[in-house]
Amino acid sequence: MTSGLLDAVTHGLGVAISPLVIIVLVLILLSSRARPNGLAFLTGWLVGLAALGAVIFALGGFAAGGAAHPFEGLVKLGFGLLLLGFAWRVWRREQGANGGPGWMSSVDTFGVAKSAAAGAFFAAVYPKNLILTAAAASELAKSSTTAQEIGGYLLFIAIGSVTIAGPVLLYLLLGQRVDPLLRRLDGWLGTHSWAVLTVLMLVFGLKLSISGIIHLAGA
Repeated sequence: MTSGLLDAVTHGLGVAISPLVIIVLVLILLSSRARPNGLAFLTGWLVGLAALGAVIFALGGFAAGGAAHPFEGLVKLGFGLLLLGFAWRVWRREQGANGGPGWMSSVDTFGVAKSAAAGAFFAAVYPKNLILTAAAASELAKSSTTAQEIGGYLLFIAIGSVTIAGPVLLYLLLGQRVDPLLRRLDGWLGTHSWAVLTVLMLVFGLKLSISGIIHLAGA
């Protein structure tokens, strides 16, 4: 497996494991407009990932000037340090905390437009996902052919969307019969999301930081 495809898989998993995003989706699926809003959220999510990848590909990734150019190493190191900083912030702020942000109480009032906008935001603007998506797309931008870029990025989107598409499709198939499962998932994530997010950002923060340092050492 090439470096780009490996990053597509690993970073896709990092995007898929997004506790806050899953909680928001669960709240949408437990609302009175679950079907249209759930589909809108999923659509916004997919569009957000596709749009961010298209921007990175259009910029040619971060490997300006060749594989040994120090700019790529600096970007990777910067991304890694940002994720480590976010991990520390989440650990300090959320450890032992109950509940989520205040705005989450209004999720059940969302319409289709707001649900789609929320999906796009969490895919392309939410810091963890933005960083992991940009890093994956940047690596894939080094591929020798456009087909390899597109194929690798489609793999990234597929892996990164499993935890979003899965609940939506399950609800479309089973309807309110999945509500008990969704409520248990919401309860578990409400208690443990800070720990999951901290570990995830710590792992990817170290990965990107070390990769950036190695790149700079070889530049």
